[in-house]
Amino acid sequence: MTLRLLVWHVDKGYNGDRVLRDCSFAFNEHGIYVLTGSNGCGKSTFLRICALIELPDSGEVNYFSDDMLLPRDLELRRKITLVLPRVGVFNTSVFKNVAHGLWIRGIRGQRRKMMLPTLLSSSDYGIKKIRMLSPFQAGRHSGSESRRALVIT
Repeated sequence: MTLRLLVWHVDKGYNGDRVLRDCSFAFNEHGIYVLTGSNGCGKSTFLRICALIELPDSGEVNYFSDDMLLPRDLELRRKITLVLPRVGVFNTSVFKNVAHGLWIRGIRGQRRKMMLPTLLSSSDYGIKKIRMLSPFQAGRHSGSESRRALVIT
């Protein structure tokens, strides 16, 4: 099943402060999308709304398979993975984080071992090797930069 996501006129605020105003985007094609912006502009909030972890104050977030609107049920939520720095990420390698994501979806044993290299190499980074940084190397980067370095090496 290929999922498409349509985010339409989403607003979100916290304690009277508007974080997202009229955000709309269509994720129609399979690929890697990059979301950029300054600290506090609402990137993580937008992603949590897209992952169905948070509800928008207004607007719509709809997933489709072909042209069929999918219900926001547990089955759909299990197909969505969101990894944010310092939130819900284990302090370990990217390899182990991806392996855990497969495990919680019921993919275990030999099947999981066979899927991991394919999943990890499907990024634009072209992973050749996965390794943990030494404490000295990790101390030179922020948490998300350290995790990104794990992917790139």
